[in-house]
Amino acid sequence: MPFFSWLLAQPEFADGRFHTTYLDEVLKTRQRPGRFVEAPPEIEDIAAIAAAMEAVLSPSALAADASGAPIATVSARRWRAQARAEGLR
Repeated sequence: MPFFSWLLAQPEFADGRFHTTYLDEVLKTRQRPGRFVEAPPEIEDIAAIAAAMEAVLSPSALAADASGAPIATVSARRWRAQARAEGLR
């Protein structure tokens, strides 16, 4: 969404004065290459904490198979076993 907000704020685009290579040209002349919106550091901290909590508390991380191994580990084991079987053909 930040890119589209930025694009809609461009005067040429808003006035309908653009062409097929407009986007290439306007991106080349942009003052700040890279991100279109800079997140404040406190928002990045909150996002990192939320991602860590999701990784630890998600149902897939908490679920376990009959042996007690997390489901993600079981899936990885199955994937490796399948890859080995296919490699032996």
